[in-house]
Amino acid sequence: MYSNYELASTKLYPGIREMLDTLTQRHKNPFIVSSKKTDAVDRNLNNLDIRHYFKDVVGCDQVDHYKPAPDGILLLLDKYQLQKDDSMMIGDARYDLQMGKAAGVHTCGVTWDAYDIDSLKREQPTYLIDAPLELPGLGQK
Repeated sequence: MYSNYELASTKLYPGIREMLDTLTQRHKNPFIVSSKKTDAVDRNLNNLDIRHYFKDVVGCDQVDHYKPAPDGILLLLDKYQLQKDDSMMIGDARYDLQMGKAAGVHTCGVTWDAYDIDSLKREQPTYLIDAPLELPGLGQK
């Protein structure tokens, strides 16, 4: 069964829990927009014991068009009355960055799980980071 495979193969990258703790302490509201179905994302987050960090999860089953279409981000912006200038799409694939750009939010490419770092660079994200703990300091002066 696929859920057993997920449980055995899904691991947190070093620094992820610390990054999420820091974001929580700074009163940031992380969300997830995924091309997986919502129940699969929730299952993975619960198995990793990090679901409580995320305010909401939008899976492909909640939108008409998913990555790189902006539907998932636009849904969250509207639902939570978020400002585009204060929002950022973070991802390890060019489709994540394309979705963020299409939604009009800042973008951040992450290289620690990127399949193709050059494709991230070609998307010219607002930020490109190599480690999770770089994320909480972005945009601060």
